[in-house]
Amino acid sequence: MAFISRLNFQRIFIISAILAMMLTYIIEAAIILNDPVQRTAADFIAFYAAGKIAKEQGIARIYQVDLQRQVEQGQINFVLGEKQLLLYNHLPYLIPVLALLISDNFGVSFLLWMLLLTCITLVSLSILNNLIPGQTRSERWNIIASWLVFLPVFASIANGQDTAFLLLGVSIFIYGMLNQRETLAGLALSQLTLRPQMALFFAVPLFFWSHKALRAYLLGSIALAILSLSLLGMQGSLDFIHLLQISASGEWFGMSETAMFNLLGLVLRLFPGIEAELARQITWVLFILTGLGTVLFFARSKIANEKKFGFAIVVFLLTSPHLHYHDLSLLLIPIFMIVREECQQDIANLKKISLALIGLDLSLFLTNNVPFLYYSIPYVLMGLLAFGLLQLDRLFYLRSTASE
Repeated sequence: MAFISRLNFQRIFIISAILAMMLTYIIEAAIILNDPVQRTAADFIAFYAAGKIAKEQGIARIYQVDLQRQVEQGQINFVLGEKQLLLYNHLPYLIPVLALLISDNFGVSFLLWMLLLTCITLVSLSILNNLIPGQTRSERWNIIASWLVFLPVFASIANGQDTAFLLLGVSIFIYGMLNQRETLAGLALSQLTLRPQMALFFAVPLFFWSHKALRAYLLGSIALAILSLSLLGMQGSLDFIHLLQISASGEWFGMSETAMFNLLGLVLRLFPGIEAELARQITWVLFILTGLGTVLFFARSKIANEKKFGFAIVVFLLTSPHLHYHDLSLLLIPIFMIVREECQQDIANLKKISLALIGLDLSLFLTNNVPFLYYSIPYVLMGLLAFGLLQLDRLFYLRSTASE
């Protein structure tokens, strides 16, 4: 009985849950890599096509739709219809890195890319975790592991998406801004140009946080744009613009607007009879209005700038015209904001926080195959995070007065 009384059941539960989820993810990743149907159905096939074209025919040709189709058809062994192609439509400056990992062996290429994405994600999580005060070594690993098994993170890695690079850029940005290294922060944030709509969304609000960071952000973005133009040349740039126009239609394979976790996806699921084009136009208008509202929020709100940034990420994800499950990895930033604030108020809160994070991970993990909950919980999470970031100071005040 004495032995049982000394056991830390909360810690046992957290470690067991993390190990169970990690093991499941490793098994699922192995199944994907070993099953030709599943591995070629992943988003990585578009990255593979772009990397292979760049390696064999030059980066300037990666946005030629016919070449992408040719490479993808070579992996799936059947002819793709006009809109069945999974397009590579991201900016090209990561392609040299991708091309280094690409070989004729699709499975090995995918595995190497997964490992790289996992390493980048771990670096990002370590950067964020180092900004949380007062943790013991075991608590530090608990937090990092609970973020690593956050289901959207696994979805990003298992699909071969490049969301990990966005998470790294934003993590370095947060580190820089909280440590008065604003030039580093702005340069890191320019990584958002991987998602041009996200880069534009945060450009103007940054003006109200730090002019130095904004200048570095613009400089880094311009440098990446010049690098992209130099890689593509004139014709390659025109091919890229043409491909973006195709993607914006929302009708090609992989767009799956009804499966998105933004307002557009929500509207299309709630009102299946609505015309997709009308819903798309409404979403763009709301996105622009939200962007303008975010500028006013940064200019006038008195809460801390890092909380404003975390709130803006939630708002961006909700209103973005294009958002799939793997993009929800960026919710780790507002989650980090709340965890850090709680620990600054009272490090004793870390035990409750660790349990709450595992509860969140398990809720996503266990409802992954329940469509209603799978599509509902992320919206609830976004709402709770937005509320938490806006009301943290008030909640801390009420808590402190109640304890007195």
